[in-house]
Amino acid sequence: MSNDIIAQLKELKLHGMASGWPELLAQSRHTEFEPERFMKQLLLAETAERQVRSIAYQMTAARFPAHRDLKGFDFASARVDEALIRELNELAFLESAHNVVFIGRPGVGKTTTVVCCLMAAFKRGERCIYYLFDETLGMLLARSKSLGMDLSAYLGSGLLTLRQIDPAEMSPGQFTSDVREAVEEKGVTYVAIDSLNAYLRRCPASATCCCKCTSCSAISTSAAL
Repeated sequence: MSNDIIAQLKELKLHGMASGWPELLAQSRHTEFEPERFMKQLLLAETAERQVRSIAYQMTAARFPAHRDLKGFDFASARVDEALIRELNELAFLESAHNVVFIGRPGVGKTTTVVCCLMAAFKRGERCIYYLFDETLGMLLARSKSLGMDLSAYLGSGLLTLRQIDPAEMSPGQFTSDVREAVEEKGVTYVAIDSLNAYLRRCPASATCCCKCTSCSAISTSAAL
């Protein structure tokens, strides 16, 4: 029956819902999924899929490559802090065991920047864990792949662990324990929380946002935990 539903969704050109259906169905069998929440997750999956297709179309129309690094970037014509950008690209914050918080409105590229740092960490052989509070694993993988950053290969290698967190099933204390176990027992050096505000909203007993911004994504490193 599940295959029939997927086929019907594809016939209706709801490809995001079709790709997200198996994951959500599996989750619903292990947790109490209210109908409204189930439908919201399907709508989010469809929205993300359409955004991915839109980005891919625009990049093709603009004749941009799928993915670029800093080698050909013209810092002279851009209003960015070159030293800071290169420091992030070289993952200097891992060496100094500092936390990094990306701040900005939805859509400015916080998650994409976090994934770019992930890709740089993989090249160094770093073990990474990514906690998602805002979107599903499928949406993150599809969006990253559309931008030329395929995370699926690193899932199989053991360098990357993706965790979609449901605060209804995990308390702030349990989340903290999970992060400590990843760092202290599994050798993880790169911990990403996406997004920090979503974590704070859904786990209000844990803390308050230090910057009180509209939206945050955080990268945490082992010594800071």
